[in-house]
Amino acid sequence: MTRSLLLNCTYQILEFTTQGLYSTDNAIFPFLFVTIVYGAISGVHASQSPIVARCIKNENDARHIFFGAMVLERLTALFWAAIALAFFHEQSQLAVIYATTPSVVANDMVTALLEPIGVFLAII
Repeated sequence: MTRSLLLNCTYQILEFTTQGLYSTDNAIFPFLFVTIVYGAISGVHASQSPIVARCIKNENDARHIFFGAMVLERLTALFWAAIALAFFHEQSQLAVIYATTPSVVANDMVTALLEPIGVFLAII
């Protein structure tokens, strides 16, 4: 049986402080603002794709569909932020983020927390 975050919740989201987080010269604020801007732009782009507009029968439904797509995109961003806070809460774990690429970090989080089912869902 798969022991994952969904089935065996052993990870906790600790209180977020900036004390002791800087193992290198990289600051949190440029990364934080880039992440926030990416989430906002990504939600808008996901809802404005031409395929979505072609699938709508009535133009009056566009507001509800596009708003729902943006809300879903934001929930996805919050989901990944919660996983990152639960997984990288110590100095040694945070050093892994600076030492590798984002794809390796995302793969490590999904594999450790959600195991094979989560890897499949993350790819989708």
